[in-house]
Amino acid sequence: MKIRLRPIRADERLMVDVDGEAAGFVSYLKGRYGIRGDYYEIGCALLPAYWGRGIGWRAQALLTAYVFDHWPVQRVQAGTQPENVAERKALLKAGFREEGVIRASEFQAGQWRDGVLFSRLRDDPYPELSN
Repeated sequence: MKIRLRPIRADERLMVDVDGEAAGFVSYLKGRYGIRGDYYEIGCALLPAYWGRGIGWRAQALLTAYVFDHWPVQRVQAGTQPENVAERKALLKAGFREEGVIRASEFQAGQWRDGVLFSRLRDDPYPELSN
């Protein structure tokens, strides 16, 4: 299976292409800590037919490499909900480290919910994509 990212007609998004078929998209958004602490936050949304096949973590690893190749940032981060075990595993496999819980970070279904923050630094090891 060949996975690659292709530009789509939207800023800060790339299509996830699996063997020539659109499988979903990845996104990146610039943020800043302090005066010079630029970083990018990434996300991934796949169509259900592509879930559970190892595509999401590979797409996130490719996107992180894309960000590091195109911008002089030291940090890429991603977040998810604590109960989203599949995404947490995907981020770890993509070379991210879990940093901790972000309390009351998202308002969903009428209540504030916690999130879990992950990051990868430019010098962190790059994951082997063939696994």
